[in-house]
Amino acid sequence: MNRMNTIMLKTLLSTIFSFTILFCSAQNKLLTYQDLQYIIQNNPALVNDFLQQKDYHLQPGSSNTETHFFELYADTDYTDILIALNKRRTIIRLSTTHLPQVEMIQKALAAYPFKNNKDAKIYRIKDGTISTIAMKEDGQQVNGTKLYTFEVEN
Repeated sequence: MNRMNTIMLKTLLSTIFSFTILFCSAQNKLLTYQDLQYIIQNNPALVNDFLQQKDYHLQPGSSNTETHFFELYADTDYTDILIALNKRRTIIRLSTTHLPQVEMIQKALAAYPFKNNKDAKIYRIKDGTISTIAMKEDGQQVNGTKLYTFEVEN
């Protein structure tokens, strides 16, 4: 009996540990507000390394002024990142159908006032790194999944 309890306990602990690792690695792919600040503040080579470490895939055709990354979570669940450099301005366009990604950014923006525009919420941040974040929710649904777009500017 004691041996059976030990085996069941080990199996239970192994299962919990496996789910924890899986959950943590999935969370690693999510971009936080601090990640967006890092992307805006750093040069493209550092940003490329940073996003690739988070398991985003650099898309072909990226240039010196635009860099494009993509991450597929499931069949219709993805995050698409476009980083555009325009002289002193950096614009990040993050489009996603991945709800945990949307919730993570919305949670960080909850402390900031926003203005409702006809198709977006505009957050005026002005924290020295990010000046505005616009959040749009696309009314179209593909396979029951909404598309959310965040445009971040410095």
